[in-house]
Amino acid sequence: MTKECRKLATARHEAPRELHSRRLKSRLFILIAAFAELFAGVDYAASPDVAAADSSTLDFKQWGLLATQDGGRRKPIDTFAKETLIRIAGKSTYTDNNGRKWRPNDFVLSALLETHDWKNEPMVLVSFGKLKEQLGFDKTQRRFSFAQLAGSIELQRLANEAQALKRAEKPLDRVQQEALGVSDRLTLFARVMDGSALLIVPAPTNETDPWVEPSDCRQPPLRMSMATDLTLVAQRISFATICAA
Repeated sequence: MTKECRKLATARHEAPRELHSRRLKSRLFILIAAFAELFAGVDYAASPDVAAADSSTLDFKQWGLLATQDGGRRKPIDTFAKETLIRIAGKSTYTDNNGRKWRPNDFVLSALLETHDWKNEPMVLVSFGKLKEQLGFDKTQRRFSFAQLAGSIELQRLANEAQALKRAEKPLDRVQQEALGVSDRLTLFARVMDGSALLIVPAPTNETDPWVEPSDCRQPPLRMSMATDLTLVAQRISFATICAA
């Protein structure tokens, strides 16, 4: 094997490892941020007998106030989560296959930390009958799983075709428009699950610069240490505190 071939083979093996490392770091950071917010109101000194599994004392409101940047705008996770769930499922709450009702904040946190099999939940909205017919899906069903849609070769073909026409500034028919919309929902869903949708780290040098996801903090010129990341979390940067600044 030539030196060039060895380099290419190494790069192919390293790419998935690098992606996994980024996702792991994002999830670790977000987990710490979530715990900092959820347990902020728990007084362990006053309540030494609180059971570890008792979630009644967790303050989900504080988690919802944690600030993120979405589309260039700062907003609380509460707003981001609600908008995200509506975009994916077409409604502001979701009841899973086991009958559990998920609120937006719960859904986003669970998807980030992989506490539920979200890829196989039939929650992605596909409302246009002709598109469902062309994909070979049940026309009476309104929502389908991420895994089912992501595995549809026909949906990929339609979405790629629609994107090409859009770049060429050519008109799209209704099926192409709907296919592109479903593709956008899948992209958003994937970004929520891998943590890249939550830009919760403010730019370290200029407050007007775009915020970044935790795993990007190590990339120049946004190099930040994990200690700095945790300091930001410890300060509990919330939407309320940003607005008050």
